[in-house]
Amino acid sequence: MGLVPWFHDICTNTYPLDLKGGGWGVPEAPGLGIKTDEIAAARHPFKQEEIPALEAILPGGSIVNW
Repeated sequence: MGLVPWFHDICTNTYPLDLKGGGWGVPEAPGLGIKTDEIAAARHPFKQEEIPALEAILPGGSIVNW
């Protein structure tokens, strides 16, 4: 799913999400049901991810594939 290995240390579901009929069931409790551990999150400060976009620049300098 593209998550970082420590995602579940920081975010946990407070109630299960149910996949029903090809879609996610709407929880009866308010919110998304995700609890964040801010102390665990502080151990992973933001770092800008470098995303190479060389395939999006044509030889003439035009930017494509956006």
